[in-house]
Amino acid sequence: MNFIEKLLFRPKNVIVRALLGRNKISGDAKAYFKEFFDFYKPIRIMAYDEREILCEKVRAILTRRAQKLRDFYDLFILSEHGFKVEDQRKEIIEKIRGSPYYKKYRDNLESNRKGLEVDMKISEDPKFPAVKSTSQSLGRALRSKQERAVFVLGDKRYERFIGLLPDFVQRDVKKIKSDRETLNGEVKDIWG
Repeated sequence: MNFIEKLLFRPKNVIVRALLGRNKISGDAKAYFKEFFDFYKPIRIMAYDEREILCEKVRAILTRRAQKLRDFYDLFILSEHGFKVEDQRKEIIEKIRGSPYYKKYRDNLESNRKGLEVDMKISEDPKFPAVKSTSQSLGRALRSKQERAVFVLGDKRYERFIGLLPDFVQRDVKKIKSDRETLNGEVKDIWG
């Protein structure tokens, strides 16, 4: 979020719980860490509405110079919970309304719009859902520049669709023989 955009949906008062609740702590741990139990109490906080988050994710995708896979992943998760981009078109337009006042956002918006038009043509290809699922899976493995991962696309049909996968996959793709020894050697070369 930034200080240019207005909130389109009222923030919500929600309860936040610790991942490890009191009832999951063993008897010995309770004795040793009794003073920390206050950290495991649920607390109330103000949080953005899911629709606000969805609109912000789309705005970020459209106005960033380099799109981040986490934004696409977050949209996927929101979609799985019933929050769809197509249901918020009017609000998304409102969310990006202030962006063209800043040159970098205006340039990024224009560049990304052109790129998305190409992506829409690709997405009409009947093979696209499988490629999209693969791209989402690859994005889950790498959440920051510091993380590393080895992807094994073991189906020969991927050779035809490499150009549809994310740039970071296309850039470093290496075709190898499909035996375990070769694969193990490649992984060792990468990880040292």
